[in-house]
Amino acid sequence: MRTSPFILSVFCLIALMLPVTALASYSGGEGTAENPYLLASTADWLLLCQTGADWGKYFTVTDDLDFNGVSMIPLGSYEHPFTGTLDGKGHSFDNIRLDLANDLALFSRINNATILNLHLKKY
Repeated sequence: MRTSPFILSVFCLIALMLPVTALASYSGGEGTAENPYLLASTADWLLLCQTGADWGKYFTVTDDLDFNGVSMIPLGSYEHPFTGTLDGKGHSFDNIRLDLANDLALFSRINNATILNLHLKKY
């Protein structure tokens, strides 16, 4: 059975017109103070570092994260600093390695952000 090119074109047009509600997909949450995004893996952290649209939202770390062998990207930029809230809930980021030729810190730039209860080990 062949699909009509017209029907296929209409379907694609409708799909393009639908709003995209969330480009990033963390381990849970909505990014609000009442329901912060959940960071449960190094993949969640890397996604946050690459998703500037979320840098003003709320985040909670739900587990110790081991970055051994992970290429780190600093959070925030000069043009777009991190302005959100990150609550580590007493968890730690372990084995963080930055490319010191280009990146000097876990956070590239923050502005009026709240970062609390986060431990760094073997940094």
